[in-house]
This record gives sequence, C-alpha cells and structure tokens, in this order.
Amino acid sequence: MRCLALTTAKHCISRWAIRLRQAFRSNDAFLAYIRTEGNASGAHSWTNEDLKPSPPHMVNWQWYHFCLFWFGVGFGNWTLGSSIVGAGLTSWQAIIVVWVAAGVSGLCMAFNSRAAANYHVGYPVVLRTSFGMYGHYWPVIARGACAMLWVSVLNFQGGAFVSTMLRCIVGHRWDNLGAQFPPPVGTTLQRFLGFLIFWAVELPFCSLRPNRLRWLYTLKAWLLPPSVIGLLIYCVVQSRGRLASDADLSNVAARPTGSALVWVIVAAINSAMGNWSTFIANMPDFARYATDP
Repeated sequence: MRCLALTTAKHCISRWAIRLRQAFRSNDAFLAYIRTEGNASGAHSWTNEDLKPSPPHMVNWQWYHFCLFWFGVGFGNWTLGSSIVGAGLTSWQAIIVVWVAAGVSGLCMAFNSRAAANYHVGYPVVLRTSFGMYGHYWPVIARGACAMLWVSVLNFQGGAFVSTMLRCIVGHRWDNLGAQFPPPVGTTLQRFLGFLIFWAVELPFCSLRPNRLRWLYTLKAWLLPPSVIGLLIYCVVQSRGRLASDADLSNVAARPTGSALVWVIVAAINSAMGNWSTFIANMPDFARYATDP
C-alpha cells in the first residue's frame, strides 16, 4: 500500500504541475484555470462547480481512507495529555478526558456528515438547510476566518520546525546568517525563512480538493507512526528512562477536589474537543466524497 500511495502521489503531483505551468502562460490561461462553472449569463447564481453534488468520478473515499485520515490526524492530539495534567488532573483522568472528548466529537462529526455522505454536497450546501440561502453566509465566513487563524498558527510552528531542521543540517552557519530583525518584530530571521520555506511547500496543496489529497493522507498515516514513536524513543533515551510520575507532574496538595475537580474536567473536555471542532463543523467537505454512507 505504501508503494501504491507513493506512485499515486507522484502521478498527482506531476499532473498538477503540468496544469499549473500551463496556467501561467498567459492572463487568459490563468483566468481559465481559476474559473469555476457558474451562471452563463454572468448574473448571481446559487450554484457553481463546488456547490453541486460531487460527480461519480470524484466520489472515491472508501471507509479505510477515512480510517487512515483520522489515524494520521490523531497524532497531533498526543500533546493534549501534558496540558491536561498541567491543569491538575492525574494521568488516568487525562486519558479518560481525551476519550470522552473524542467520543463526543466523533458522534457530532458522524451526524453532521450524514447528509453530505448521502447527497455528496459540501459544507455550505448543508448549512443552507439550517441557516437559509442568505443566512448560511455567516457561518461560512466565520469558518473561513477561523481557518486562516489556525493555518497561520500551524505555519508558524512548521516554520520553527524547518528552522530547527536546517540548523541541524548546516550547523552554526544557519545561526550566523548576519542581519537580524529588530526585537519588536518578535521573531528571528531564521524562523522567518523557515516560515517562508514551509509556506512555499504547503501552498500548492491548498489548491487541491480532498478527493485529490487522498494519497497524501494515506502517505501521512504510514510516515507519522515511525516518526512519532522514534521521537518518543529519543526522548526516553535522553532522559535515561526517568519518566515523570503523577506526583512529579502535579502537586498532590494542589489537586482540585469536589466541584472544583468537576469544572476542571469540563474545561479539559472542552479544550480537547477544540482540537476537533473545525472538523465537527466542516466534515461534510470530506464526507461528500464517501462511496458508502
């Protein structure tokens, strides 16, 4: 399966690169590249190529593609435990909190995906059933604004990782690039260059629909486990096996009890669900490509 994913990835990238190169040959070619099917008269239309039900050739997500997608996404939630334990809960309480949050989020996503999986329509069309033809614009705009903020955070983190990788590769030459940004800017030249590199690599994938990114999620599901587990082994080796206990992570005397403990658990569940909140909202954009509801 890994070889199949790599072959598919190579084919998709090659085909996309050819179309993109042709798009920049002239102004008319670029307009044709970004144009979507709409009203032929040029007047306002309630539909376009992306709002119509997905054609059969685009409905290509099997059940195991969704499993691989969530398997790859799930590793980002491994950082939840440390923040929840830092709030005063024990390790076993943190595990229960994450399971509860994941269960509730999964049910919400399943319910919200039902119409999209049956009718193969996206998030904006599903919203029209609840908010109306004009009212649905507000949640679409809110979701877009939230996406821009969250992608900005992820790009900043990715830029920091790229900067660290380059420092490991080129050594002190990366730290001694010369002129730096003034302190009020709040970042360094190295991190800014890492951000630009990460953004340049990420940007082409933003033009692809989820049905064409299936290979990427499959590849991610194969690459992340050894990477994350390898990082865990590295941390254990560096700490010489001295893993922190609950007593080390949280002061026993300061742990909440009674109603205070309940509210800490509720806050932790809410924080954990925040990791899946975006998918709860616009999971129809993925579910519309499901072959079997």
